[in-house]
Amino acid sequence: MRSSFPSPTLLSPPKELGKWGEETAAFFLQKNGYKILERNVEFFAGKRKIGEIDLVAQKNNKIIFVEVKTIQQSLAFYPEDKMHSRKIKKLIKLSDYYLKQKKISFNVERQIDVVAIEKTDSQPIIRHYANITPDKI
Repeated sequence: MRSSFPSPTLLSPPKELGKWGEETAAFFLQKNGYKILERNVEFFAGKRKIGEIDLVAQKNNKIIFVEVKTIQQSLAFYPEDKMHSRKIKKLIKLSDYYLKQKKISFNVERQIDVVAIEKTDSQPIIRHYANITPDKI
């Protein structure tokens, strides 16, 4: 594991910014005791992509499904502002698909987290929101 956050390149194209954000979030979570199980898990209905989970992690026998939101610092809103109830419901459904696909019991402890990252020209600003669902999933 590396000892510092991935180096930022300001004004990255959106895909590069997203990839950088996911790498930064994974590094942050690992530093805080999480084990990253998978990245960018995609789900399809036939050939049509229906969703993606950015990171799947584990800590203390709990499976954590992580949504990463990244922005350039200069924007007038926070990355977590992009989370809404429809997105949370979709993540819950995708977590169900993941457990079914991996043949993991639905009784396993799990949660959905958000890691919000603001890219700066020095250290990123990171906010971690653990277990964002209102009820146990």
